[in-house]
This record gives sequence, structure tokens and C-alpha cells, in this order.
Amino acid sequence: MIHPLIIALIALVLGFQSPVSAQFGKPKTQAAIIPEYTSVKAGQSFTVALQLTHDKGWHSYFINDGIGHSIIPAIEWTLPNGWMASDLEFPVPHEFSFAGAQVYGYEGTNYLLTTISVPKNSPPGDVQLTADSSWQVCDDSSCLPPNGKALTFSLTVSDTSVKNSDFEKIEQYKLKKFPSKDQPSSWSVTASEGPEGIKLAVHGLLPNGLQFFEYDKQIDLQSPRDHQRTDKGVLFLAKRNLGNKLGGEAGPKLEMLRG
Repeated sequence: MIHPLIIALIALVLGFQSPVSAQFGKPKTQAAIIPEYTSVKAGQSFTVALQLTHDKGWHSYFINDGIGHSIIPAIEWTLPNGWMASDLEFPVPHEFSFAGAQVYGYEGTNYLLTTISVPKNSPPGDVQLTADSSWQVCDDSSCLPPNGKALTFSLTVSDTSVKNSDFEKIEQYKLKKFPSKDQPSSWSVTASEGPEGIKLAVHGLLPNGLQFFEYDKQIDLQSPRDHQRTDKGVLFLAKRNLGNKLGGEAGPKLEMLRG
């Protein structure tokens, strides 16, 4: 019997004036917090980027690391009264081999995003925001203990929003690394699960180099996966994650496949 899976999101891979910085390890990663604005209006929402720059040969992890026991980047926010922060948004990762396993992660410089909402009754004046950020980095042979740092920056609440010029590079990064949440009207997306595993079919005019990075650890990255061009589009084939020999636990069985 084939069970339907609802598709929530498909990820396509196509090709302040001074940030607050901190350095971890010996060092292996440099971090910075970069807000989209230096001055915001009451009732406005804006983006804050956590920049992670890894030394050559070191990497951190996507929200789904692929093996099930890595420490994933996270932020705990300390905000002014009434301000709200979204869940951390992860850019498209890349897949690579690490210690005999297939993993999803990041090398070089990447940006993880949070949307901050300012209440409509926020009074004018300067405010401080603190991002208590943490993550783990590994190289080809080992992982460092998790590190973290509270990164604090200031904004002004006023009648005028002022863009941060340092955020322009992040806007360009977002176009390449964050999937659109709007599915083209010419596409149709279906998924099913049977004895042969999970099938994800995307029908429509699709670019080359299409990849699917799953969020919830339902797909087994340590088992062979395949994607095939069809006369209608692309078919992705994968096994369900029932746990692996690396110590990763079985993934959840949800009525939704996200990625």
C-alpha cells in the first residue's frame, strides 16, 4: 500500500556599520551578527544574519546533519519586551563525506537567518539585542566540543528605517542559497512511500542540477539514493531512515516531507 506524503517545501540548488564579531577554538570558526537595518520602525520586521566563517578543512552542520547526532547551529535570543524572533532559517547546504558517512553541512562563509518582529507600541530609542549562538565544527578526523558566544548589538527605534550597507552581500547570498517558498504554477509535486522506499516526483520544466535536502531526518542519507530525469520532470528515490550503524536514531514518520 502506498502512503501519501504532503510536500511542504522544495529546495532548488542553482548554481550596523560594523558587525559584532567573536572567534572560537584555536580558531576554527569566526562569527558575526549582521542586522538588516541599523534603525527600525515600530511594527516592522527585519532579518538578522549569523555569519559563520570556517577555516579551511572545517565544517558545521545543516538542520539535518544526515547522521543523527551532530550539534546543530542554534540561537537563543534576548530581546526587548514584546519583540519576537523566528526559528533559525538554514541556507541550502552541500553534501560531502565525513568519517565514512554522508552529511549535509557548510564550509567557507555562510549565513543563518532570523526574522525579528518589533511590536507596534515599541517606544523610540536605542535597544540592545543578544544572540546566544552555538554550534559545532569538525574536520576530516575529529570534532571540537561545542562552542558558543553571546553576540550583542544595538539598534535605534525611530520614525525612519535605515538599511545597513553591510547587509547587501547577504541579500545576494539569499538569492542563491535560500529556496523560494512560492512553487511555480507550472509544477506539480507528489510523493509516496511503498516497499521500495520514498518517491518524490516533481513535474514541470526543471533546471539541471536539481537536488533535494530533507529537513526532518526521514530519508536515510547512508543508503543509496537516486534521482532520475523523466519525460515529465524529476523523480527522487530514497530509503526511509530506520537508524544507522553510526549511532543515529531512526527518523520520525511524518505525514509531511519537508526540504
